[in-house]
Amino acid sequence: MYMKNNETKQASADVLFIYSKFAMACIGCKVRPCDLRFHLMKEISGMPSSLNRESE
Repeated sequence: MYMKNNETKQASADVLFIYSKFAMACIGCKVRPCDLRFHLMKEISGMPSSLNRESE
């Protein structure tokens, strides 16, 4: 039980760390998260993609 609890905590920390990197990328590129996800899916699948930034 103790090991499972620690594994759950570690998994939660890993997800939060990865999401925070994603959020910082959105802020740095000045794009909405849904646009960045869509762009990344297109890049992975080999489809042409351009990332439209929000107007400032």
